[in-house]
Amino acid sequence: MTAGQGPGGGPGGLTWVPALERPDLLAPPVAEALRGWEHASAVRVAEIDPELADTAALVEATGAPAGVMANCVVVAGRRGEVERVAACVVLATTRADVNGLVRRRLDARKASFLGHDAAVTGSGMEFGGITPVGLPRAWQVLVDVAVLDVDDAVIGSGLRRSKLALPAGSSPSCPGPRCPRASASPCPPPPRDHGPPPPVRRHLAAAGPASADVAWERYADPQLWPTWSPQIASVRTSTPRLASGTTGVVRGHGGLLLDFLVEEVDDAARRWSWSVVPRRAGGLPLPEPLQRLGRLHLVHAVLDSGLDSGLDSGLGDRGLGARAGSATTLLVTGSAPVVVAYAPLAGLALGRLVR
Repeated sequence: MTAGQGPGGGPGGLTWVPALERPDLLAPPVAEALRGWEHASAVRVAEIDPELADTAALVEATGAPAGVMANCVVVAGRRGEVERVAACVVLATTRADVNGLVRRRLDARKASFLGHDAAVTGSGMEFGGITPVGLPRAWQVLVDVAVLDVDDAVIGSGLRRSKLALPAGSSPSCPGPRCPRASASPCPPPPRDHGPPPPVRRHLAAAGPASADVAWERYADPQLWPTWSPQIASVRTSTPRLASGTTGVVRGHGGLLLDFLVEEVDDAARRWSWSVVPRRAGGLPLPEPLQRLGRLHLVHAVLDSGLDSGLDSGLGDRGLGARAGSATTLLVTGSAPVVVAYAPLAGLALGRLVR
């Protein structure tokens, strides 16, 4: 271990581990890009205080040399109605030549830093943690040759709470005055779009003293949802009652927003289905890969006590317990991480629905 290196052989006294062993410290596009890159085993990650995401703050707090820190800035250039975007990575000791080399590489009349919201939305990463690894294919990646010569160049991980260390020859960094034709960077290629992961299904059920009519009314009137679903703070809908085609937004506690579409409502059978897609607290849509990951499809039913749900799920009375005033069932389909995280909250809400 050389001077200034931490456990795991990285700079700055940080604890470095193989990046693929800690996907929780990587933004989703970064993790996917590394999984498909032949040199990923040489890439390490270190957890940091998010307040130290800024390079200057990290250097001051850890004593890591600024000459191994690489900053990634995102630049947009426009010519007429055409806008092009480049991710530029330079050492912390230099600056990107935005209005010179970068502007010319973008074939733009004018170039400037891409705005906060556009950079975050386009990259799928956190502001202050954006890295050239895993960026959209439409964005150019411009790398300063000085970075390629750095042992263990430190770059962002896509998250503010961690950093990546890349070995010499594979470090991304952006155009300064010395940058050659640098768009052919040895960064991991952007991930191919393999489509959404295979969906999983989870069956949930609850029984309680409320009558079936009362429980159904709690579903049918969206303004009642916060009274029984503790994760919902408020609801906006296009219709006052559930109907096929109803759209709306659910606001969760903590600012989470979910756009939804009601697909089918059968009042007589007390059954309905809908799809939900998350978006950012500021109202901006998530990048399409994250929308696919977060999308859920849900089928709800309210039953007179002890009756089969009518869902083609094989659930029957399993999980309903003793017969009571009513029972409710839920079939949720989506990506495994989201379904697993959502199931405990949904189970709590179902119990309150029929209470």
